[in-house]
Amino acid sequence: MWFRDLRRFFFEESEALAAFTRQAAGLDDGATATGDEESEQKEDDDSSSDEETTNFPGSRDPEPQSSRLALAETAMTGGRQPPHHHGFLSILTSCCRCLAGCCMLCYVICPPVPSCIVRKLAFKPPKRGRSYKLVVTTKNGERKFVKTARAAAMYPKVEIHAILFDHLPPHQGPEAAHPKPAPVEGFIVHSKSGNHLVCAVYRTKHSTAASKRLFANKVALFAQPNSSDLGGFMQPFLPASFPNLAVSIGVDIYAFDYSGYGRSMGTPGERNMYNDIASVYEAVRKREGPDTQIILIGYSIGTAAVVDLASQNPPQMVGVVLIAPFASGLRLMGGNPRQDPSSRLDCLTSCDKISKVDVPVLICTGTRDQVTPMNHGQVLYERCKHKIDPLIVDGATHVSILNGRHYMVQLAIRFFIATDQHPTTSSVHDILHDAANSPIRTSADSTNNS
Repeated sequence: MWFRDLRRFFFEESEALAAFTRQAAGLDDGATATGDEESEQKEDDDSSSDEETTNFPGSRDPEPQSSRLALAETAMTGGRQPPHHHGFLSILTSCCRCLAGCCMLCYVICPPVPSCIVRKLAFKPPKRGRSYKLVVTTKNGERKFVKTARAAAMYPKVEIHAILFDHLPPHQGPEAAHPKPAPVEGFIVHSKSGNHLVCAVYRTKHSTAASKRLFANKVALFAQPNSSDLGGFMQPFLPASFPNLAVSIGVDIYAFDYSGYGRSMGTPGERNMYNDIASVYEAVRKREGPDTQIILIGYSIGTAAVVDLASQNPPQMVGVVLIAPFASGLRLMGGNPRQDPSSRLDCLTSCDKISKVDVPVLICTGTRDQVTPMNHGQVLYERCKHKIDPLIVDGATHVSILNGRHYMVQLAIRFFIATDQHPTTSSVHDILHDAANSPIRTSADSTNNS
């Protein structure tokens, strides 16, 4: 019957666990007893019951098989009783799971348009309004909150106020005192897709004249990873928050929320993301002037947006930094970054565009990254036109590569921005002098010491 096949499909893991448990208890040697063997065993048990058993002094009765099985099950399940499925209940459970899988499949592939499927699978925006508020100032000097970027676009001045997350790191309980983040200068950009985007600029601070001279007339445009927004990168307990990151890499950072992220309007999608970063880039050029050099920095899914824009070689772009990049969407899902040629159904195809970038590219990747493995960065590096020695961070994961634990990433980006090179020359000391006491390095050192 079909429901028996479903039951075997959905509960095969439980059966395998039961078999392994019996082996651990010493009740099974891996083979299944046949009916004849069971009958022979029963006869032996009957015959042995008629014989007289003698217990020697100090000896114990052998441990019952049921007790050994119970101990094995406890060890395998951590003391939790495994669920028991009987009759109609097991059939109903199997049908519900099958129905849920079919519903999820229909949600993903309907309508069967590649852009819609990519939007559902690749883009996961956080909850709207969870991490920051928009505060606008009217012409009369009155300040008030607005909910969306479209509403804020009607006012001359916009500020971004971060909302502290309820959950704090384990070593910092609720009683830990965190300074409230200062409001950040914001502005609204009207994207080529017709959506209003929330943008922010985080100013850096230079402690020496030499540092100020090295990073003069340079700014960075940062493309965020998935499941994050501006407020998430403004949390005070994050060593690599945007304010701290601006100080560490030595330049002002412009950041923005993609369509459908944060307080930005529209819906997430690959084409919208490309239009968003191109529109914000033009806005940064107008705000900073024609003499300002712009460095593009992308993290995770933001690397796809950065590579797409960089492949068009816009004016005033002088460098590209890719943090935890990936070759393409299908290559990432299939685990084969060297797949050639690209499928027509592929998306976020950075590997096909990066060879068109005419400026130096610095790739930063971690050896323990399980989300975007290191070999994806290697493929992109091999296809770069202007190669810079990549930064491979030993032990870095997809999250820890930029959370302050590996501060050499920020130092490498700082050096790259100042010289368009990998930090291997003798002038490292002069360029990284200010970064020695940066907020990211100080926080990382305190974390490691603790």
